[in-house]
Amino acid sequence: MPVISKYSCNILYWYPDMNKISGDISLMPLPDLLQWAETSRKSGTLSVSFQGTSKAFYLQDGKMIFISSQKEGERLGEFFMRTGRLSPGQIEQGLRESKHLGCPFTGYLIEHGIIDKQALEQVLQGLAETAFSDVLTWEGGSFEFSDTIPPLILDGPIRLNTSFVIFQSVRMFDEALRDKAEQAPKAGDIIKQIARQIGEGKVDIPTVPDIMAKLNSAMTKENISVHDIVKILMADQILTSKILKVVNSAFYSPSGEITSLQQAIIFMGLKSVLSIVTVHTLSSISPGNAEEVKEILRHSLLCAFVAKKIAIALRLDPEEAFVCGLLHDIGKTVMLNMIADPGVTPDMKKELLDEYHPQVGFILGNAWNFSEVIRNTIKYHHAPQEAPANKKLIETVYVANVIANGRDVMETVHNCSNLDFDKINEILVNLDSIKDSVMAII
Repeated sequence: MPVISKYSCNILYWYPDMNKISGDISLMPLPDLLQWAETSRKSGTLSVSFQGTSKAFYLQDGKMIFISSQKEGERLGEFFMRTGRLSPGQIEQGLRESKHLGCPFTGYLIEHGIIDKQALEQVLQGLAETAFSDVLTWEGGSFEFSDTIPPLILDGPIRLNTSFVIFQSVRMFDEALRDKAEQAPKAGDIIKQIARQIGEGKVDIPTVPDIMAKLNSAMTKENISVHDIVKILMADQILTSKILKVVNSAFYSPSGEITSLQQAIIFMGLKSVLSIVTVHTLSSISPGNAEEVKEILRHSLLCAFVAKKIAIALRLDPEEAFVCGLLHDIGKTVMLNMIADPGVTPDMKKELLDEYHPQVGFILGNAWNFSEVIRNTIKYHHAPQEAPANKKLIETVYVANVIANGRDVMETVHNCSNLDFDKINEILVNLDSIKDSVMAII
């Protein structure tokens, strides 16, 4: 039957026939449980467990007399050896003899002069604090208090002050949290370090992938044919599949299914296919951040589709708009590896990505010999008014990016002096279908 604890006003479960209570540690924290046992001068066993780890605190008249734990490093024998109080042989013999005599292990140690009472109390105090402070880190777990104590523990020679154990354990826990916070990298320091690297151009930019190097080399030849490009692309079956997925999506809506790379290149345009190759190669740069990379690629493809729609409405080059839209956030994929420090919080990571991805993307664009219009779009897609050239196309990608992020397109008017927003608003009607196309591809 449920009862209410006067110490924490949380529901416990009391089993009168079995003389025990149980519940959830998240509702009845361990400090509250032990204070209740101490104040009520309870005798019994308080067992706690979480994710396969179990511990037991044994109390007699509210005092802690013994602690047992399954966790490595929290066993009494380990504490004895760690402090140099007893050897493994002494521990083994003491356990065997105390069991044979039917007396507490701790009592046997004192009775036979193996360890004095003060030293034993120090060891048990350290064990209790370690086991207790560890439970404070648990994110959940269950407890059970029963009024039984194993015979080999009952009437042991040590009676620890339960309140002091609680106080010391909470202090240890707080100190550990404070040390962790002090050791964690500060947002400002990390941002300054990365900003300095970017400003000095010291960004670890990946080398041009093999398939891109082959394509770039082929493009410099005078008599390059679509067939030559197809032969290079077909070496990567996953890439081929992605290109065919894009060209057969609802966004492109070909009259019939396109099943060959040659048809795809003719239908989409060589620049568009090459931009998909670039994004595909970038997606493998940061394998440890696969889900984040996938979200970046989804957003980039949505931006590319919207940019192409805007370009068509404004009579700009739709293929160029698609390429620039697809590549505008490539700096983020490179940066994910730069900020892989485990101490970087999600908020810090977002701040760094938002602030510096245009600069990192621009550095990558220079290293990989992107065209001027692509490099300018990457660098100025958040500030088109500052772009030295290609303003109309950059404004197009800027607006497409705003739309892809779900923001009000009218927020962008003051930064765009070259676009007709009446024509752009018509595109928003079909935005859901464009999003569906993206989700089907990535």
